[in-house]
Amino acid sequence: MSVNIGLYISASILCISCIIYRYLRRYRKTVERRVLSLLLWNVTATAVLDLVKNVTASLDPVQWSTFNYIDTFLFFLLHSMLPPLFTYYILLLNGVAKNKTLKYRVCFFTPFIITEAFVLLTPLFDIIYYYDENGVYHRGNGVYVAYISAVLYMFIAVGTVIKTGKILRNRYMKGYELYFTVVVAGMVIQAIWPNIKVEAFTDIVGLLGIMLTVDCNEGLIDEYTGLPNKASFEINAGLYLLHKYKCSMISMRFQNLKTFKNIFIAGHGDRVGMKLFSEIQSVTEGCEIYKYDEKTLVILVFEGLDKDRIAKDIEGIVEKTITLGEFNINLRTIISVASIPEDVDSIEGIERMAEYEPQSINKQVTILEGDSLDYIKREDIVEEAVYRAIVDKSFEVYYQPIWEKESGKIISCEALCRLNDSKLGFVPPSEFIPISEKNGNIIAIGDIVFEKVCRDIVELDFEGIGIECVEVNLSLYQLLARKLTERYKEFLNKYGIPTRMINLEITETAASFESADFGKTLEELMEMGFSLSLDDYGTAYSNIENVLTVNYKNIKIDSKILWDSDSNVNFRNLLGSTIASFRKMGNNIIQEGVETKEQLDFVTEAGANLIQGYYFSKPLRRDEFVKFVKKFNNV
Repeated sequence: MSVNIGLYISASILCISCIIYRYLRRYRKTVERRVLSLLLWNVTATAVLDLVKNVTASLDPVQWSTFNYIDTFLFFLLHSMLPPLFTYYILLLNGVAKNKTLKYRVCFFTPFIITEAFVLLTPLFDIIYYYDENGVYHRGNGVYVAYISAVLYMFIAVGTVIKTGKILRNRYMKGYELYFTVVVAGMVIQAIWPNIKVEAFTDIVGLLGIMLTVDCNEGLIDEYTGLPNKASFEINAGLYLLHKYKCSMISMRFQNLKTFKNIFIAGHGDRVGMKLFSEIQSVTEGCEIYKYDEKTLVILVFEGLDKDRIAKDIEGIVEKTITLGEFNINLRTIISVASIPEDVDSIEGIERMAEYEPQSINKQVTILEGDSLDYIKREDIVEEAVYRAIVDKSFEVYYQPIWEKESGKIISCEALCRLNDSKLGFVPPSEFIPISEKNGNIIAIGDIVFEKVCRDIVELDFEGIGIECVEVNLSLYQLLARKLTERYKEFLNKYGIPTRMINLEITETAASFESADFGKTLEELMEMGFSLSLDDYGTAYSNIENVLTVNYKNIKIDSKILWDSDSNVNFRNLLGSTIASFRKMGNNIIQEGVETKEQLDFVTEAGANLIQGYYFSKPLRRDEFVKFVKKFNNV
């Protein structure tokens, strides 16, 4: 008896603590939160009622019979609500019960309504329970209806958790299934062994775990706005796609919001976003709003709500000037509106839409919908083409010649990856490379290109036609991948290629990346005998410290600086002094993008000793490249 009393007291204290904690968090109200609140109050009330019943059990049962009867009546009335409420909460979390019709809810709660009717009729017909003349409690046959109802709801809940387990089983919701099991186990134990009074305690322990992993999980909530964050959005979007829900998605990407936040003093800048988000919430009642990232809001508009009206209201808000103290702020916003699953039918496509930021758009508000969203499906198609090319190893390697001033000959070349797909035709690197970097395929592509370069060096006798080395691009993602040096060693040994025949080009952005693994990989490559080129100098941070500390054989200056120098004397002076400075430090200078005789004369006079560009040749297929070099070098 004392053990049962202790469990009920503990359950009551835990329940009240949870209620207070959730009240203090003050997160945005949702249907799920309201149902969980009902569950917590229900468990608290039933625990107190059971506690009182256990206390009075040691007293005169006849004297306390009326009190015990009322206590038991209230207990059954409340306790019968627990299975349907818990199951409905699980269905809401798993996306099954979102925005369902009244007919669905009536069907769902019918077993509960029947059970409650039996409880209400029990004082007249002793259906669920009764007390004999000695005040002793007995079960009635109707109690099995309550058990059958509870089992039915538990089967629904378990089936839903199994169906959506793959989506919910992630790093943000660890333990969710365990806590769910604790609640179910408590109900089962209480039904089979009525004298083991553990249900109230297991209920609150399970609900506490679910509350911390879902309802009050800091990993699913944006710190500043209290809105669900990107992780929460990805979970729910995945669930809605799984259940084939039809809804609309409106994403707002504020291109210059971060800039304004950085300009203002700490804390003051956050008010820009908070003021904006507050106004948007006022016109999106009934929708789900997510703070996707620092400059993006995503809104899910379900069936029955006016998507066009909501989008128009949002457009009106973001078009207005935001006044903050002495400042007037105009945000440059991209609003994308799509139907799910008609326009977007995958979580990758949904993420792509939320993160899309088209270049060269300077309008204050840009609306993307309909045909403007073709880029979402295009990326999926390109991704499939990349996958086919990886499986078939059908990527082609083109070579663009690099001319040396001193000898007047082609002594090097840059290996460039090209994709000619059987279905899409030619896909430019500017399209498939970023996609491949995002999904990790760039590592496999890099290996394919490196091996084909090794093969071509041998098969086409690059040394015999005067090619001293080939420039091979190496991205940040490849440098961070494991066992890069081991794979390169295998390719070199397979074709018998000395490392002096390959020069690795590292972009300036990658070279500026700070990582212990990155630095270790660079050291290992240099120890193997590879020489390094710094690619695209002048496009990123222009970190001179990086140039001085890493032993780069070549510095390749980005073509944009050269092209800008044609019309801007400041760029021209900067380019000339940059080339001269690096040459004095002993670096070779590869100037890319040379297209005219005037450009060639300018950069060579400044000191550039290696030239790459259309003035000499565009990138060529392997056989065409060999023919060109033979003719040019007079081999």
